[in-house]
Amino acid sequence: FNKGKIYKARLLQDGRISIDGRKFVLPRHAAKYVCGHGYNGWHFWHYERGPRDWARMSFLRRRR
Repeated sequence: FNKGKIYKARLLQDGRISIDGRKFVLPRHAAKYVCGHGYNGWHFWHYERGPRDWARMSFLRRRR
């Protein structure tokens, strides 16, 4: 969610992020692709852990 717009991406099993058929290794590159400027991708992206249970992607980083 950025400036009123929701962006959807898919987190692949190998850890890359897929958007519009493009694959990004770093979350910041995926965030830059959708919003046009640099951003901390670990804080930009959220994922749905369960129904209506959203968490920042940075939570996954701590779980490794």
